[in-house]
Amino acid sequence: MTITVRASNGAPTLSSATMQKIGKGTFAILPSMTDAKDEDNDPLTVLTFPGTGYTNEDNKITPNAGYKGSIIVPIMVTDGVATSQMVNMVITVDPNVAITSITLAKTVPLTATISGRTLTLSQLVGAGSSVNLYDLTGRVVHHSAVNGSSAAIRSLARGIYVAEILAGGKSVVQKVSVE
Repeated sequence: MTITVRASNGAPTLSSATMQKIGKGTFAILPSMTDAKDEDNDPLTVLTFPGTGYTNEDNKITPNAGYKGSIIVPIMVTDGVATSQMVNMVITVDPNVAITSITLAKTVPLTATISGRTLTLSQLVGAGSSVNLYDLTGRVVHHSAVNGSSAAIRSLARGIYVAEILAGGKSVVQKVSVE
C-alpha cells in the first residue's frame, strides 16, 4: 500500500487596511499596516496595484508631485503560494509633510539592532513573538521566531531593512541596517 501526503496551504486573509497621513516621498506598505492573517503563519508580502494620484513601482507607492487629498491603493497579501482578496487602503496625502517614519497605533516600546547574524531587542518579549525583515521594496527577506530578546537571522547583504517585530498581539516597525 502507498500513502501519499500532500501539503496544503491556507490562503492569507485581508479585510481592511488604513493608513494615517503621509507626505511626499516613496514608501512600502507592510503587512503590519493591515489586518492580514495567515493560518499557516507564513511570512506575508503586500502587493500594491495602480491607481489615481500616485505611481506604483515594485510595490512602492509615491504620491504624485503636489497631490493633496486621499488616494485609494488596491492591495492584496500573499504568502508566496496563495493570495488574499483585494481591499482598498485609503491614504491621506499632504505634500507639506515629509515621510520620516511610520508609527502604528498598536506598538510595543522596543527597538532592534542587528550585529552579525543576531537581531537583538531592547527588552524580553513573550513566547510566540516573531520578526520579519523586509527589503526596501517591501519583500520579506527573513522571518523567524524571537527567543527571549534575540533572533538568529541568516546572512543578509549590507544595507537598510525594515524590521517588523510582532509580540503580544502588537507590533513595532523600525528601520535597521546591516553593516
